[in-house]
Amino acid sequence: MSKKIAILFGAQSFEHEISIVSSITMKKVLNNELVYIFVDKNREFYHIPTEIIKSNLFSSGEYKKCDKLELTQNSFVKRGFFGTKNLEFDVLLNLTHGGDGEDGVLAGMFTFFNIPFIGPRVEGCVVSCNKFLTKIV
Repeated sequence: MSKKIAILFGAQSFEHEISIVSSITMKKVLNNELVYIFVDKNREFYHIPTEIIKSNLFSSGEYKKCDKLELTQNSFVKRGFFGTKNLEFDVLLNLTHGGDGEDGVLAGMFTFFNIPFIGPRVEGCVVSCNKFLTKIV
């Protein structure tokens, strides 16, 4: 049984655009059902439907028409007129590059909110983003 994978991409980083390209490529690489979660440069989360994901969606700002998400305990949720709805997925794949994705910020949030994720844990991120600590290790 294949898992439903949430792809997290974007975030605050000089490698923001590379993360977008990486996430779009996952449609061609993974046979799993994919759920896309975009983090814009203001650190706001958006659910991007798989069928509309393409690079100019982000450069044009059109992604802001997609559903905004909030991170809560065990899930991302969409707020609507009739309440909240969980975004369904089995595991999150962190495809953010640089900044928040590699320094442990997002790993810490996922751990705190009990979101199952694929990616380095906080300790590994902190050590590998600090050249002095990396050389010591």
